[in-house]
Amino acid sequence: MDGAAEWRVLERALMLPPEEIFALLRDYGLRRKGGAPGLVADHWERCRGAGRAPGAAPGGRAEMSAAQSPVVVGTAIDGSDEFAQGQHTLREDSRRVLTGLLIAAHAVGAEHCYVCVEEGQDYSRLRDALGELAQDGDRRRQAWVGRLGGVQLKVMKRSLLLRDPGALLANLTHRQALPDVRYSDPALHGLDGRPTLVESAETLASVAAVLGMTFVDRNSVDASVAEGEKGLASSQEAQGRLLTVMVAGQPAQVVFLGGDCTIREAIETALGACVEVAEVQGIQLGGPFGPFLGGLQLENPLTVALVEEAGGSMGGAAMRVLLGKQCGVDLALEALRRLQLESCGKCPACYEGVRQLVGFLESVMAGVATSQEGELARVLSQHMLTASLCDVGKLAPAPFLSALVVFADHFGAHLEGTECPACVSRESA
Repeated sequence: MDGAAEWRVLERALMLPPEEIFALLRDYGLRRKGGAPGLVADHWERCRGAGRAPGAAPGGRAEMSAAQSPVVVGTAIDGSDEFAQGQHTLREDSRRVLTGLLIAAHAVGAEHCYVCVEEGQDYSRLRDALGELAQDGDRRRQAWVGRLGGVQLKVMKRSLLLRDPGALLANLTHRQALPDVRYSDPALHGLDGRPTLVESAETLASVAAVLGMTFVDRNSVDASVAEGEKGLASSQEAQGRLLTVMVAGQPAQVVFLGGDCTIREAIETALGACVEVAEVQGIQLGGPFGPFLGGLQLENPLTVALVEEAGGSMGGAAMRVLLGKQCGVDLALEALRRLQLESCGKCPACYEGVRQLVGFLESVMAGVATSQEGELARVLSQHMLTASLCDVGKLAPAPFLSALVVFADHFGAHLEGTECPACVSRESA
């Protein structure tokens, strides 16, 4: 779709009252991507409600008090090689990201907009789109962008912690990028105490696409918009999302998956003939934070419920494919060591908890751990789930707890001092 058509979608959306935008997104069932779960419409409506001046009637921007006017922050932060959705979205859909950002600003009544990218990302197309946005065009759009004072681009150093909204907002206010309890609910209390809408670039691009299709269905936009949106119309589903798929020795692949896609189909879509699905021992969902799933679960639909049941989060939409026989204890230890490096040290539950889990897994690998220590590690993991400040600590036990189930025979062999099935397989091969 050409840029002019995308800006026309924005111009059409700016003519709608916020309540109608919420209704359109809710009717479509669009869910947030790359972050907290829930419907986009519900989250946006909540943020707008937090910014209303006491006693003000619903309606235009006049109902917002200056001190409480919301802020919109779009983020394309990936944080590590395991995640590539932000980079992919900036490269493929920069205009849609800006369109969705400004639609969000209009819907919640924002006074300021930011787009956060990380060093090393290619955001040249985003800069080009910002230049187009500033050019002469529809008067309503130009007046709206002028009132916002433009869109501010913020370049940040790569860090997994920046995937946490609290750390991201702390960095925006020139503080160290650490989880911050002051931003535990940014939609109510964010930057400078204002309601702050933090959405991923993928979510914002999806908003622009969904509203574009809605306007096409209503015959409200000219034929060029309809023609440009045809490709997305065939694949864009309310439950669909981007997924980064990785396998050792292969470059990461970013694919779009529909809501009913199975794990097997996701692997085949991303890697094609490069991987024999029969060789897949299991997968890890959610990057270094994610739980392990066994090979027998490949036929299950890749849903939020499946990931959360395993102790993970679809906010980290990444899949690592495990080929051949690998020791489950070693895989869990590798994941926890990575998390130990990422832990900021702000809360003991995470920093000390991950250190203790690493120590236990090292003892298992050395053959000196006891079953009693294993039970203590389980209790510690449950404590980390509730006492950690951010997702690094809350999700850190997932690789360990899931590995205990998926690779139970591996753990049993190490604890009993017998040959690990994975090691036997490698030696016989």
